[in-house]
Amino acid sequence: MILKKQKAFIFILLLFEMNIYAQYSIHSDRFSIHAQTTIIYKYKPSFQAPYTGDNSLQPQTERKTSVTSTLFFGAALWKGAALFVNPELAGGSGLS
Repeated sequence: MILKKQKAFIFILLLFEMNIYAQYSIHSDRFSIHAQTTIIYKYKPSFQAPYTGDNSLQPQTERKTSVTSTLFFGAALWKGAALFVNPELAGGSGLS
C-alpha cells in the first residue's frame, strides 16, 4: 500500500505543476515545469493450481501497488544555455 506521506507528496506535486503551468507557460517561454504520476493497483483472486513453483503465480489472493513519479524543470539561463532537472521516483512490486 502507498503510505499517506507518499499520497500527500504526489498530490502536492500535481498542485504545484498546475499552478506553475498557469503562471508561466502562457506568458513566458523561459520556464517549463511538468509533473507526472502513475499509480498501478494490481489484484489477482485466488485460484486452483495443480502445481506451483518459483516461476509460477501463487494460488492465493494478491494485491500490490506500484508508483512512478517524475518532475521536470527546465529554465533558459541566457542565450545558448539552459538548466534541466528531472528527478524520478519509482517503487512497488509485482504479483508473486
